[in-house]
Amino acid sequence: MKPKSYKIISMLIILLLFGSANIHSQGKLSEKDVKNIEKIEQDFAKAWINNDEKGVLSLFWDDAMLYANGRKPVKGIAEIKRVWFTPSDRIHTLTKYNTKLDEVYGDRNLAYAIGTNQIEWDSKEKGKPEVRKFTAERHFLAIYVKRNKQWKILRRHWNGKLKEVK
Repeated sequence: MKPKSYKIISMLIILLLFGSANIHSQGKLSEKDVKNIEKIEQDFAKAWINNDEKGVLSLFWDDAMLYANGRKPVKGIAEIKRVWFTPSDRIHTLTKYNTKLDEVYGDRNLAYAIGTNQIEWDSKEKGKPEVRKFTAERHFLAIYVKRNKQWKILRRHWNGKLKEVK
């Protein structure tokens, strides 16, 4: 290779490095955005503990999707509502919902969080006294999108095992 070729390649590499660093720094999540995403997770747990259907659903965009433990994806708010909040013969009452965020990262309009949830709940059939207790530790990945200056959940995936507490 000719010396002139080395200079051109070196210049291109330097331009690419500075260019990608500049693009990366422009798009990095602000501290305020990270706090907003952390608040979404706090509000999510609080809404579940308070059995607040509207509060839970308000944290998702209308085109959101859920992916749970290898089940078929749930698409859109109407389907999320149907899966999570359709009345049944069983009453589930959350008694604990703790979230630990391990990582929050993204850019100005797209972010993700990785973490774990520790959840406990009681379950009983309507009209019967027997209460069953369950616990689960789940790993989750949530993807958030900022639209019109507001962050909400676009995708949420979790896995983990549930155990009945005897």
